[in-house]
Amino acid sequence: MNRLRGDADVILLDPVGNAVVIDVEWSCPGQGVSLYVLCGDDQRRVSAKDHVVWAGQPHLMGDAVVLRTASSDGDRSLAQAQVLLEDLPDGICGLELVLAASQANVVLNQVRDITVTAWDPATGESVRTSSIASPGIAKCVSLGVLARQDGRWRLTLQPTPFDGVIAQFVWSRFKGSD
Repeated sequence: MNRLRGDADVILLDPVGNAVVIDVEWSCPGQGVSLYVLCGDDQRRVSAKDHVVWAGQPHLMGDAVVLRTASSDGDRSLAQAQVLLEDLPDGICGLELVLAASQANVVLNQVRDITVTAWDPATGESVRTSSIASPGIAKCVSLGVLARQDGRWRLTLQPTPFDGVIAQFVWSRFKGSD
């Protein structure tokens, strides 16, 4: 199912070992695209710059969130967010997944075949894979949020394009930036 600015795809997670892995894969000729994980409160507000996980800072609080990236032959890329749910700091209630152009003069119109797969590392079982449409000329797209709600974890995929660069997107999520 392809979606962009459409209905949300909600995936309920019941991990066996309090850990979840989220794989994000995409195709893009020439690369220049990266995954970021913004670790925020229940309003998706980020309180510190070290709560932004990316290739240059791939860990949050030890190994509570670990981001791994890989490129395959050709134009296919993979980023994997490994999350130890019980090790997240108390104020962290949601992890927002953002796919962004790595350079200011690049847009995401060539990004294709975006898939997001959530799986349980304790069992190795995939919970579900969702496909997302190309974000078009945006420089960033929020793919969705892994959030704690009513004592359960949910991955809500509702892609939302953002026209600014990743630094502007992150700034828009910082507490007190209103």
